[in-house]
Amino acid sequence: MKKFFLLIALGLLTVGASAQHYGSYGHQRQQIPRHQQVPHHQGPSRQGARIHGPAYGHNLRPEVVCASDWQRLWNGCHVRLKGGKVYVYERDGDRVVYGDEIILLPNGYYKVRKGADWRIYEKDGDWTSIHGSRIVSLWNGCYTVLVGDVWRVFEEDGDRLSIWSQSMVELLWNGYYKYQKSGRFYVADERGDRIFNIWGDDVQLRNDGIFQVRRGNYYRFYDQRGNELR
Repeated sequence: MKKFFLLIALGLLTVGASAQHYGSYGHQRQQIPRHQQVPHHQGPSRQGARIHGPAYGHNLRPEVVCASDWQRLWNGCHVRLKGGKVYVYERDGDRVVYGDEIILLPNGYYKVRKGADWRIYEKDGDWTSIHGSRIVSLWNGCYTVLVGDVWRVFEEDGDRLSIWSQSMVELLWNGYYKYQKSGRFYVADERGDRIFNIWGDDVQLRNDGIFQVRRGNYYRFYDQRGNELR
């Protein structure tokens, strides 16, 4: 009889230990160390944004500098160097574009310099309204262009966003724009609309999607909508 009660007691201890180890549905619980827990205000990861960003399809190929005679281009055209100028021809010999320098862009457009001015040309050689002393292609298909002494942002179809900057406009990994005016940095969303609370002497987009802003000796933190995090 004593052995019988002893076996029952051992069985109850085993069941109690098992209940602490498993949840009410029989799934094993895992204790996550505090330093690995995700903060409630954490935004999308940078890695995830990098995967989403190239979905625009503009960075599948690198830019190609047209620099050698009879150079074959990935779009089926070829390059000729004549009289100090660069020409791009189709297979049948029809000329597409010419200039002092030509760069084939990932989207099939051409960036062409004639004198001091750069201009974007379409695939068939028709010129666009996008031009300036410098043009930098962005991974979302837009361009940041130095027009006079300010940088502007143009969409692929030539529409200009409301952004202007005293330094080159930076496209952040989340698709927002970082730009500078009077020594301060500002941020605009994908449409070019300014996020009003995000500005300062320095602005950094962290890997967790939070903006770190320095104003003087103080740091503030904001989500991507401009809400301050405390």
